[in-house]
Amino acid sequence: MNDYKNYFIEHEKLRNRIISICMLFHQEDPELYPDICIEDIVFIYDNQITLTVWNINSIYQDVYCYISIEWLDEDNEAIIKKILLHKKEREDYNKSMIEKIKGNGGK
Repeated sequence: MNDYKNYFIEHEKLRNRIISICMLFHQEDPELYPDICIEDIVFIYDNQITLTVWNINSIYQDVYCYISIEWLDEDNEAIIKKILLHKKEREDYNKSMIEKIKGNGGK
């Protein structure tokens, strides 16, 4: 019975860490990562390096975010830096695409 108890204790710790990382995504990039209800989070491990976090009650998208398993051991500041870097890369790409469209006469 202790094996099951330990399993569920570890699962709860992992779930709590995943939730805290999801909160960082929302905090730092709310446009792409809207607020999420904790009870709606389901996560799946790909047996390699990625956790896929699903919002099971989302109308618009099912996948909420992808979390590298390395992030589980990183401090929040390091994760925030990575989130902000990805946000800037996305914004720069979007900006360049808008400029490209304008340069082509809106086509």
